[in-house]
Amino acid sequence: MFTALKGKILYKIWLAINEMPYWFVAQWQLYRLKVILKIASDFVGMYQDQFGKSGLGKIKPGNLQDLERFPIITKSMIKSYPPESIILKSSDNLFYERANICTVCRSNGEPFRFWIDKNFCRMTGALLGKIGFRDIDLNFERALFVSREAQPLFLSKNLLVLPSADLKSNAADFVKSVVDFNPRFVFFSDRGAMAMFEAAFAEYRLSERLNLKAVFVFWPNLSVEERLKSKAVFGCDVFLSLYHVFHEIPLLGWECEAHNGFHLNRESYILEIVDEKGLNLPPGKEGRIAVTNFDNEIMPFVRYHTGDRGYFLEKPCSCGRRSPIFKVTSKYPKDLLLGGKKFDYNEIETVFRYYYSIVDRFRVEPIDNDTVKIHITPLKNWSEDFNAYLNESLTKLFGDSVKIEFIIDAQTQQYN
Repeated sequence: MFTALKGKILYKIWLAINEMPYWFVAQWQLYRLKVILKIASDFVGMYQDQFGKSGLGKIKPGNLQDLERFPIITKSMIKSYPPESIILKSSDNLFYERANICTVCRSNGEPFRFWIDKNFCRMTGALLGKIGFRDIDLNFERALFVSREAQPLFLSKNLLVLPSADLKSNAADFVKSVVDFNPRFVFFSDRGAMAMFEAAFAEYRLSERLNLKAVFVFWPNLSVEERLKSKAVFGCDVFLSLYHVFHEIPLLGWECEAHNGFHLNRESYILEIVDEKGLNLPPGKEGRIAVTNFDNEIMPFVRYHTGDRGYFLEKPCSCGRRSPIFKVTSKYPKDLLLGGKKFDYNEIETVFRYYYSIVDRFRVEPIDNDTVKIHITPLKNWSEDFNAYLNESLTKLFGDSVKIEFIIDAQTQQYN
């Protein structure tokens, strides 16, 4: 009962702040920005270094526009610092009780490790049922989460998490678990996981056994054809959200019924669209997505470039909600056909995510059905010995019939 009440309270606070007039939200965000900047400048070595190089020191912003004076932080920059310089300095054992370590590799080819505050995770989990502005009460309605990162588990009595890998290794048992659970809502960690579930949904004729109310996928964009196909398969509406709850900036925004971009989660984030110099661009102008998160005190993200590009819409959403609307224009790679098999790009990312300390970024270039080139931009810890390890890991994925060639590009710039 208490958990349900807490979730409802969090949702009411979130909704109230996000739908308040701009002047109120700006004051709220400015207060929270000052808090996270103080934490970053006082207790995180990387920010102390970067702010110092920018001549900022411990500056206190007088308004949100002052944020533009701070440097853009990238994954490459973060990875160039030792771990102790990118997280909260603390001799308190509470740090270790609060911190979760995660690795991620979205479809921009940048493996990345980060620390996230467990308190932030709990808040994000409480808001999971609010995607699409639907107040899904997990005390009464069941939801399935199909994720690449997870092992099978119940996060609550009505929230089941299943690994998408089981759809390939044992689809029949996966389907049985889904039917027995009988969810009303399904969340997918990415487009590939949803595509695999769609195939099983059609093959096992789950439309006759399940009655879904809505499907949510953590993905930046779907074509009109893809969305219509998914809606036809599942028999319900399909909503997009950014980003996955196991990523470094979870639930940045999500679609409403209008499906015309993402409503920004202003309670937790400041989102900027910036040019190559870090200057803000006007609505309608495409640029780099830079995010400041208020909630992850363990590893602050201030003007953090997600690796994606996008733009703000010039007009408010037709749904009538006040939160700003943005779109992501980054094009994520398509599936690969190698050795007569189709591979979801996320499967390749799953291999590379564990090489976050030596690989700055990678790019996959299929040559023909049996040959693929892997372009790697290394970090300073890279050595040629890692070619063998990567080759072994990718051969397990692609099979022995696929020839893998590694192209090592120039080493990435070092910042410290």
